[in-house]
Amino acid sequence: MTTDLTQAFDEARQAIEATDSLVRVVLSGARRNMTPPARRIDIRPVLIKTKILLQVTQFDGRQTTAKNYEVKDLKISELLESGYSNILVFISTGRMSIRSAGGVIFRRAPERTALTKESVAWIACRASSKACAKSVVMRTNYQM
Repeated sequence: MTTDLTQAFDEARQAIEATDSLVRVVLSGARRNMTPPARRIDIRPVLIKTKILLQVTQFDGRQTTAKNYEVKDLKISELLESGYSNILVFISTGRMSIRSAGGVIFRRAPERTALTKESVAWIACRASSKACAKSVVMRTNYQM
């Protein structure tokens, strides 16, 4: 499905701001003639002292940096528009994919591929360290 890039960014931003259904976000690749601030950015909700924050992990080719932000403090639109060609947004009811290599392709996975507690924990284990998996498992017990 082809759509306008700003419309796709707006829908992705709304999905990211809804932390109750957000699982994780991956921004990677560079669009033509653009230089993003990092090679890859992962965003995921974390539960810290009964508060859900967004953890932003940036990989610049040498090192990985992680910071926690409140939803209102994170400039999601700036991250989405900073020159990444692949944007994946995993939510509890499915996923969104924005690819801007040449043209803009925006896809939503159907409901039948919705993420379950087990698949969320599996994604976390595959994507990150033990601490990451532990916090996502805690989130699934808390949230779902």
